[in-house]
Amino acid sequence: MKPTEIMIGDWVKHTNPKTNESYYAKVSSICPIIGSNHKQTGWVIRFHKDNEPLDNPCPISCEPVPVTPEILKANGFVQQYEDSDLDFFWEEHKKRIEIWKRNTLWYIQVWANHDTSDLFLSIKYVHEFQHAMRLIGLHDMANNFKVKGGEE
Repeated sequence: MKPTEIMIGDWVKHTNPKTNESYYAKVSSICPIIGSNHKQTGWVIRFHKDNEPLDNPCPISCEPVPVTPEILKANGFVQQYEDSDLDFFWEEHKKRIEIWKRNTLWYIQVWANHDTSDLFLSIKYVHEFQHAMRLIGLHDMANNFKVKGGEE
């Protein structure tokens, strides 16, 4: 993944280069590395795991976390029955999110007032889903998203 594809608070799969251990972690900071010539030479990303900062910042070494039915259920999405075109939905106040999967992509449609669709897009990864939720003003949902193997 490129540092420009993620935001603070996004879930990623991080591999510690020293121990080769992989786990889900939240991005807590993204900082450029500036060389002696005052030009950017790379990126350092800091992560949080289980609400605790990880000790050592490291050069970017992370992968996207795929969206799964388990992740959607853990975040309050309701699974539909097999005879429905819709796979999952979430509804609160006047917002409704509808999700269905076709092949490797998840399609998301957001309804702000049940009359007009505000957003329609396809995603594969949790961080893309988090970006979409922030885009429509569901910051709490994006920032408190749950991923198995990380923060609960």
